[in-house]
Amino acid sequence: MAISGLTPTTISDPKNPSAILSSGKTNTTTPPAVTASGNSLNKLANDFDTFLTLLTTQLQNQDPLQPMDSKEFTSQLVQFTSVEQSIQSNKHLEKLISLTGNNASSTAFNYIGREVKTASSSTNLANGIANWSYELDPKAAGSSITVMNSRGNAVFTVDGASTGGLHNFSWDGKDKNGNSLPDGVYSLSVSAVSTDKKPVTAKVFTTGIVTNVEISGDEPALFIGGVKVPLKDVMSVMQGGGSSAALNYLGREIRSVNPSTNLTNGKASWTYELDPNAVRNIVTIKDSSGKIVLKDEGKVVEKGLQILTWTGLDQDGNQLPDGVYSASVVGLDANDATVNSKLFTNGTVTGVDTSGSEPVLVVGNVKISLRDVLTVTETPANTNVADNQTE
Repeated sequence: MAISGLTPTTISDPKNPSAILSSGKTNTTTPPAVTASGNSLNKLANDFDTFLTLLTTQLQNQDPLQPMDSKEFTSQLVQFTSVEQSIQSNKHLEKLISLTGNNASSTAFNYIGREVKTASSSTNLANGIANWSYELDPKAAGSSITVMNSRGNAVFTVDGASTGGLHNFSWDGKDKNGNSLPDGVYSLSVSAVSTDKKPVTAKVFTTGIVTNVEISGDEPALFIGGVKVPLKDVMSVMQGGGSSAALNYLGREIRSVNPSTNLTNGKASWTYELDPNAVRNIVTIKDSSGKIVLKDEGKVVEKGLQILTWTGLDQDGNQLPDGVYSASVVGLDANDATVNSKLFTNGTVTGVDTSGSEPVLVVGNVKISLRDVLTVTETPANTNVADNQTE
């Protein structure tokens, strides 16, 4: 057993209290600052020194005709070894925790200069403008908005949205009497009720540019102007400078197996590939609620990778609004048996959502799991594939 950091211990001889026994030389070096495990190890060393001193004294003064039983002090030595190993394990864990903390701090620095969406209700009133967004429960039938100053006093109240979903609120910095208030940190409180006047959920969010990072506490905190936001409250990150694992995707073109894409200005596209035995396919397009808006059967299949382009017209020829739509392509062989098919979407990553258990990439209004990403390119790539248009 190797116990480091042994320090000298003095103890009186039980048969001669005036005699002082020493277990070692005095160490005059000032000990360095130690961690909790280091303190425990030093205490164990002191106790072990005391144990050895007592053991030596007992052996020196034992009755030769009735020597001490070695089992007891052997068991005690084993216990000292076990305790030392436990302390060493804690020491290694402290190192791992320290390394994890340093990594979190390093990651936090990557947020500087980026625009982030947070679960904080506080934001900055600058030049007479402050912005928030809030989300109401789908059952909401009315809401009330209150702006509070840094002391928690209400300075402005107004009726909010009367429908569920995400809403924006912009405040001009004037109180209820129309007086302009000084720039600074203000917070928003939103309460909502259903049609039967029962309270329903309301969440408040803020968006801003991270100006600096504080790492002096237990966990890093971001500063957005004068607002301090814990890193855990960051919900999404928009494109900007810096990089970390998921943030490296920002501004890059990705191909994924996610079937959803954005209909923008009456145009949406997917890429698909069918089994070589396919002779025709069935294309189905659904809106964000899962409703089928277009189904095209019997399209002749061309060989190789295909691009499916949709102009946003539904089954009756009506132009649908821009938004998120998903597609599926089923391949059929000459006997109308289903064959293998693959569907892909391409797009540029515009943001990273960090509100869940793992980061999610945002392409327009579509959220894509990292595990669904197939390829990443620096700039949008030109793919030489056939283009099949679906209206």
